[in-house]
Amino acid sequence: MSAPSSSSSSFSRQLNSRAPEIAELADAVEEWAATAGVQERTIRYVNIILDELIANIVAHAYRNCNDGTIEVNADYDGHRVCVTLRDYGPEFDPTSLPPADTEKDIDEREIGGLGVHFVRKLADHLSYQRHDGVANVVVFCKAETSPESGPGTGGGN
Repeated sequence: MSAPSSSSSSFSRQLNSRAPEIAELADAVEEWAATAGVQERTIRYVNIILDELIANIVAHAYRNCNDGTIEVNADYDGHRVCVTLRDYGPEFDPTSLPPADTEKDIDEREIGGLGVHFVRKLADHLSYQRHDGVANVVVFCKAETSPESGPGTGGGN
């Protein structure tokens, strides 16, 4: 893999909430990231986070409708990848969910919430904003790490 460039590199894609387009997004992000010089492990984490967040958008914001619009924009500054996701479904702030109770036995846990918990653990930054009353905007960042570092700081802030 080539060394990270000192200038910023950007990625932008608009897709509908259709399974083939979502799968193609992961491939496109990987191709962009390789060209930009993003560490392979970092882009793997980014794609895992994207998969979880987009699955939630498709299932909850668009209720599995195939024509929902999802905008994905990413920037890489040589040290971290920051991704902005925008959808036009009902307002939903994933950062407002209470932390998942991972101490309870599986049979005692509430259904749901583990995906966002997972995103919070992997992302170094996670934020939400409702834009103009019509769009959900989620931003997450993943910093590159040394090979011996763990998956993330779990900052989720």
